[in-house]
Amino acid sequence: MARGVVFETDRRITYAAEELESRGDTVTRIRTPEDAERLPEPEKTDYVILPIRGTADGTFSVPPDTVNADAFLRSLPAGTVVLSGISTPYEEGLPCRYFNFQKDPSFVQKNSMYTAEGVLLLLLSQTPESIFEESIDLLGDGNTGREIGKLFHRLGLTFRWMTKEGGSGRIPLAEWQKTKPSPVIVNTIPAPVILPEQFAEPVRPCRIFDISSGGKGMPEEAKHLPCVLYENTPPLPGLAAPASAGHLLVELLQRKMQESG
Repeated sequence: MARGVVFETDRRITYAAEELESRGDTVTRIRTPEDAERLPEPEKTDYVILPIRGTADGTFSVPPDTVNADAFLRSLPAGTVVLSGISTPYEEGLPCRYFNFQKDPSFVQKNSMYTAEGVLLLLLSQTPESIFEESIDLLGDGNTGREIGKLFHRLGLTFRWMTKEGGSGRIPLAEWQKTKPSPVIVNTIPAPVILPEQFAEPVRPCRIFDISSGGKGMPEEAKHLPCVLYENTPPLPGLAAPASAGHLLVELLQRKMQESG
């Protein structure tokens, strides 16, 4: 059986660790700074699952503290498989076999379904109106945007769908940017596409769920406007379907290990 290290900062990673242990792997689960003191020898590590949002310098936030695993990561053998969800120059420079699972088409398609479920969970729990009485603006038609749009259609929700070019019932983004937004915005585009001038006239509070990587859907100054309720959401698969999302991670890990020989 394989030996792995899992930085357990997300519910789906917890489920992934449990599944790997159930299959007979020896898994070192890092949840506190104290856990980091028992990191195994790098040369005896077959795989590492980093936090979903990766690391820029080998450190990880485990509130209220920080774990420093830089020396461990830099000493991993060339054959060790390392996974995270956001590539950083630090991770890509490690001596091991690093993979960004967001660049794996099969993983992304299934993971986007769980993200759409997470958006639905946010709408149900954080909007005061019934979702069937609310007006929603959906921005973007990448993998995640498409899955959210399909789910909204299946539920019969009232929403406008904005994409770069528009067409097929969708509104060009540039056209939407000249209008007053709906009371709820779900943004999947990793660029500042929600403009401050859209809130120049008095509007009812606008709740913005920005699920783009790094919360880049809106200029920083606009996030603090009085009529804006802005949230850069956490990774949603771990919120809505952690067991399914964890199993998806395990499947990808095993596939990458087989490819590595």
